[in-house]
Amino acid sequence: VLSHVYDNNFDFEERFNNFIKDQEFSNKEKFYLDKLKKELLIVCDNLHKFYNDTKLTEVFTEKNIRVDKSKDINIIFKGIVDKIMYKEYDGYTLVSIIDYKTGNQDCDLKDAYYGIDLQLPVYLYLIDKGNVFDSYKVVGFYLQKILDKEVVIDSKNSYLELKHDKLKLVGYSTDNTVDLSRFDPVYDSSKYIRSMKTNKDGNLASTAKVVSEEEIKALSNLVDSKIDEMIKSIEEASFDINPKMYYGEDSIKGCEYCTYKDICFRTYKDIDYIEKQKNLDFLKEFE
Repeated sequence: VLSHVYDNNFDFEERFNNFIKDQEFSNKEKFYLDKLKKELLIVCDNLHKFYNDTKLTEVFTEKNIRVDKSKDINIIFKGIVDKIMYKEYDGYTLVSIIDYKTGNQDCDLKDAYYGIDLQLPVYLYLIDKGNVFDSYKVVGFYLQKILDKEVVIDSKNSYLELKHDKLKLVGYSTDNTVDLSRFDPVYDSSKYIRSMKTNKDGNLASTAKVVSEEEIKALSNLVDSKIDEMIKSIEEASFDINPKMYYGEDSIKGCEYCTYKDICFRTYKDIDYIEKQKNLDFLKEFE
């Protein structure tokens, strides 16, 4: 449904019913399908509201992008981006990347140094190396959590206001406020992008997650280097068990979604203990 939400003459009921028409559901499944449908209606309403405000009105959905990394062996690196919003201004195409999430919505670029949580940086890389646009500038890259837990009702906000608040974009925006305002004309109210309020002097508040054009390019270069490392490991048949763990924490990075858990012989001596990066200064080495 979300891949068609920007179609001309989009009809929610038709699109939803067309997808489920040839399937049979139990009573339990029908109950949750009804809840899903109501949630999806709110999501679509939110997307249309933002589309009416943004100036980046060209949209790719489920964009399949491929990058040829072949050298000694043939390797194609590919990914599907949920949504790319774009529009040409002053000879450049302004681009915003949005990934729908149903699970964890944390977004911290400092983990990228170790090759952790690279999903959004990978999308930057695909845009950069996949020849999607000729001349472009990235306005922002975000996660948008859909199908979240039910909200807790309060006396200050309506139910729909609380639901729309849950749908705010979480991620990083350009520090170029002129370009940012073209993507989100009301960014300083934090209506659509979380924690984007401005101070009285007009500057972005310290809570805002912003990156420069140079840092965005450096993130793409970082991903490129990590892919090259993995290709080298494949060529050398080197598949070391070395999950990461920050000093002072007890959660292991890199094992949560691994499909080889059941046959992994990981022990505590395999864990690679790492220091948290305090800022994004490490990107300078990739500029």
